[in-house]
Amino acid sequence: MRRNLSSTILLLLLVSICEAQPIQQSYSIAYLPQGFVLRNLSSIGFNGITRTPISGVLNSNPALLSDFDGVAIGASYQLETKIDTAWFAGMGHARHRLELPQSISLTIPMKNFRFGVGANQLFNSQFDYGEIEGALTWQPDGSFLTTDIHPMKYETIFQFSGGIAYQSNIPGGNGILSIGLQYNHAELTHIMDWGTDNQNLFEDYDFNLRSSNISYGFTYTLTDYYIPLVRIAFFQENKFEFTGNMSDSNVEIDVVGYVPKRNHFGIMLQPNDRTIITGDYSVVEWNDINAFKDKLLNTHEFSANIGYELNRCLTTSIGLFATDHQRKDEADLFAPYDMKATYLLLGVQYVFDHVEFDVSFVDSHFRSEDWRKQSIIKVGLGFKIG
Repeated sequence: MRRNLSSTILLLLLVSICEAQPIQQSYSIAYLPQGFVLRNLSSIGFNGITRTPISGVLNSNPALLSDFDGVAIGASYQLETKIDTAWFAGMGHARHRLELPQSISLTIPMKNFRFGVGANQLFNSQFDYGEIEGALTWQPDGSFLTTDIHPMKYETIFQFSGGIAYQSNIPGGNGILSIGLQYNHAELTHIMDWGTDNQNLFEDYDFNLRSSNISYGFTYTLTDYYIPLVRIAFFQENKFEFTGNMSDSNVEIDVVGYVPKRNHFGIMLQPNDRTIITGDYSVVEWNDINAFKDKLLNTHEFSANIGYELNRCLTTSIGLFATDHQRKDEADLFAPYDMKATYLLLGVQYVFDHVEFDVSFVDSHFRSEDWRKQSIIKVGLGFKIG
């Protein structure tokens, strides 16, 4: 796709360099909604609030560590279709670094405690600005050159976590309470490829930033209370804030990026030995971030899943996930802002002896805005040891 520079310079938000008095600029990173990975996706749901497979336990409610009685290790991979138009002026989005897993996890029991370590991808985006004809590059002597470029921005956020959970029976009843706490460290990598043979004409905007937070949650499970099992759960993920600075003799750039705070509420019902029903509600708190307080509404997410055990080894499921990411402002630049999406899920989980194999396929073409239409497949593999 080709564009004239004059029609895209405001959208690119790239800083030009000239021999003048230093200029203060702000550069936002990791803001594309499609880049925030459905990281808790599995055959048994979307958010990992009330249950999770082995491969997703360290990117889910930390209280769910208590569901694993023995040592367990798992990993998952996720593939997504490219979105040709994911942002204004036809800019596209795709997942990159496909050789890297979506998540890895290890859980270890010790009496009533469970410990876990793991990693997962929070954000993954290859942002395609398209081909731009006649981009201007200033030279030290005051002249400038024109060249055709095809900028690509690569951003990933990896989260590394360590968690602990404690489970206890409630005295005088048939309830079980599990509480979990998790420390998370996130690494953001930003790479800008200008798409030209003469990279020296442009500034180097490659950098790494770090941030940390704490997440926590609980589950409360009742057995044989009218139906075989009822579970309620709460899970809070606190925000990550990435800040940095880039500068040279001509420009100073403040770099800012966020992963917003999320509050999750969930319920799980097991009406019989073969059927499990889950429902989740989540709030993504963009208003908790000063940079987005006047720009974005809080995002509300709903998901539901029904799983049915065909036999001792094989369980199938169907599910739905809806998100309403919206802007507050009505500026012409941001109209339309096509970010609402509804995903449909088909899942299969196969458990044999000590091996757990989980496959989920989701698609958002049925009822989503154009910028969010894509298909995703995720495969998880887990092993129970001992």
